[in-house]
Amino acid sequence: DQFAVKINKFEIDNHSLSYNQSGYQIPESILNWPAVSDSSVFNFTDLAPFEDLNNNGCYDPYQGEYPLIKGDQAIYWINHPVDKSLPLEYHWMLYGFDRPQDSTLNQSVYLQLRIINRDSLPFNYIKPAFRVDADLGFPNDDFNGSDSSRHMIYFYNGDPFDDDWLASARGYRGNPPALGIRSLSAPATSATFYQTAITYPFSDSWNYLHGMNGDSTFFINPHTGQASRYQFSGDPFTNQWWTESNLSPNRPLGNNPGERKGTLGLQAFSLAPGQSHTMEIVINVAQRTLRTGIAEYLPLLRSQMDILQNHYNNTLPIYPSYGQYFNCPLLVGNETFSEFKAEGIKIYPNPTNGFVKIESSKSLERIQLISLDGKVVMDQSSTNSQNEILDLQHLRNGIYLLRVLNAEGWQQEKLILNK
Repeated sequence: DQFAVKINKFEIDNHSLSYNQSGYQIPESILNWPAVSDSSVFNFTDLAPFEDLNNNGCYDPYQGEYPLIKGDQAIYWINHPVDKSLPLEYHWMLYGFDRPQDSTLNQSVYLQLRIINRDSLPFNYIKPAFRVDADLGFPNDDFNGSDSSRHMIYFYNGDPFDDDWLASARGYRGNPPALGIRSLSAPATSATFYQTAITYPFSDSWNYLHGMNGDSTFFINPHTGQASRYQFSGDPFTNQWWTESNLSPNRPLGNNPGERKGTLGLQAFSLAPGQSHTMEIVINVAQRTLRTGIAEYLPLLRSQMDILQNHYNNTLPIYPSYGQYFNCPLLVGNETFSEFKAEGIKIYPNPTNGFVKIESSKSLERIQLISLDGKVVMDQSSTNSQNEILDLQHLRNGIYLLRVLNAEGWQQEKLILNK
């Protein structure tokens, strides 16, 4: 149910410049970009975003089209709820920037989530939340907090020294960082924290992501006496208001550091049939060369998060295209299929019952076979021979694109397999 593709901007830029050059091989990350699904197992075409240069609704990297990603490197995957009765589809893009000169961007990872309603009925209330297990080095000595004005939760070491976890897993020791998670695209509505040892039923989870206790009562800020959906919303750096080390005006002692997890609740939304909703968060690490107090890096974290929000707000929007047809890249009619011929290549018989012979006046360099739904089912370098026989008996009957390369260039033909 899950397939991940890792790709970087250099591959995409190089593909845009080189796709029509002799000897260029398209990287698998571009060929396997999940822009269109296999029609035999899936009913929808609008999957991963891409640049549709000819506006025909088809993803065709052989014509120079390429994946649309954010950042300098991205991982893209698609999955579905464990509960198969929920016809939702999740599209994830985890991305980052390679900017050594910009420590804020370079120490950040972004996560974009697009949710699609694949049902024929609307979803009137969808409540998203991101659950985080920070584990800053040694996992059992952390504190946490929230910043409602920045739509953020954060974690920091709760004592002066971060111990080694295992013999092969060193902690941060005297200089542990602070870690923040901020919602960039939508307001955060709650921040809830708990320890790993706490177990709870589904109803408790529903309450937690709405910023309430498991029994559906509101948190009470002990410093103000007012209900709050944000736990530990004070300032640990100045030790003011409600923090893990300043639990209440009448309780000078704080919590003991330990295992911490948090849920950042986001604004609810609805989805009509076929409609999608996109949200985005950023994870940032704040650290310098010397830490003098347990919350020393929180002002730096706040400053970096403000920079990242401004960067997100000022980045030019991407207007992606999505696949519209299963029979890509060829389409159905001959009017949309352009054949081109290299000198001295013969491909026969066509139609074929399973065996295809290729004869060339010059040594063959490469052979590719592509199905109508855009999958590369064969991509092989030739053995410098001038004759090849392809055995296609293991493939399903149908129409394929056969591409053959020799020193004169490519030849491609629509090949009909009818066993």
